[in-house]
Amino acid sequence: VSSIKGSHQFAVIHDLYIPQFDVQAYAVPGQNNTITFTPIHTGTFIIECVEYCGYLHYEMRGYLTVVA
Repeated sequence: VSSIKGSHQFAVIHDLYIPQFDVQAYAVPGQNNTITFTPIHTGTFIIECVEYCGYLHYEMRGYLTVVA
């Protein structure tokens, strides 16, 4: 998980969450984070920002695909 320091879109703290795996991590401008977990399901899962990060917060989504 990373965010780009000084980039207008990412210059705020994000709190990324993968509900199906109960995995959560902060993305702080200028810092790199590593998330390590063992998925227990295969498929495509939503990654969403659960901390209000400003305008268009509701569009802060991504996808995680787990394959066997």
